[in-house]
Order: sequence, then structure tokens, then C-alpha cells
Amino acid sequence: MAETITQLKSIIQFRRGSSTEWSTLNPILHEGEPGFELDTGRFKIGDGKTPYNTLPYSGGDEAESSVIDRDTHYEFPSIGDSKKIYKANTEKLLYQWNASLLKYEVLGSLDDTYDLIYGGNANGENA
Repeated sequence: MAETITQLKSIIQFRRGSSTEWSTLNPILHEGEPGFELDTGRFKIGDGKTPYNTLPYSGGDEAESSVIDRDTHYEFPSIGDSKKIYKANTEKLLYQWNASLLKYEVLGSLDDTYDLIYGGNANGENA
């Protein structure tokens, strides 16, 4: 029996910017909202009340990167870590390992302008 693949019509993107933009603007991320630092490869997840600079980085120890940075998704490990984000630079895509399905799933895309989610920048304004 042939496997049917469903293609999603939506693009999911992380709110993203440089670590300098984040620390300068110091926004409060919504509960569960991730904030991705493009230059460090790390991210934080908001709780709806704590300023960005006070939030801990996700993925454990700050010295350990939460993002695995590769040219393409073909360079990712055979079995990923669901607590990390995988960035494929050539493809300009972000992936996450789905441990239940044993595969990488696309989370969203990176564009050349590195605008933040909601079609805007770190302070939430539209670009």
C-alpha cells in the first residue's frame, strides 16, 4: 500500500534575531514562545512574564549549543535529539527530531533578512 504524504500549507517560524538585538530590546516572550539567536545558535522559551535577558537558555548548559548548525539536513546525525534544533543553512530551514516518528521534521524557514516571527523584528513590529 502506498504511503500518503500530507503537505502542510503553513510556515512556522521562530521569533529570531541576533543576541545583541535580543539583549538590547529585552522583550517578554509569550508563554511557550521561542526566541532564537541567529548568531549564537541558542534559544530561550518565554513564560509570559520574564524579560528575555533573565530567561535561561533551553537545552541545558549554556555552554552547550541548543542548535546543531550544518550545511544541509543530510549532515544531521542519524538519530537526533528532540531537545535540540537543527539548522540547515543551504536549505534555510530549521528542523527538530521527532522521537516518536524517528525522523526530522521541518519547523520553519530562515530568510535572508532574518526578521523575527510575526512578520516583524525583536520588538514585534512588522518589517
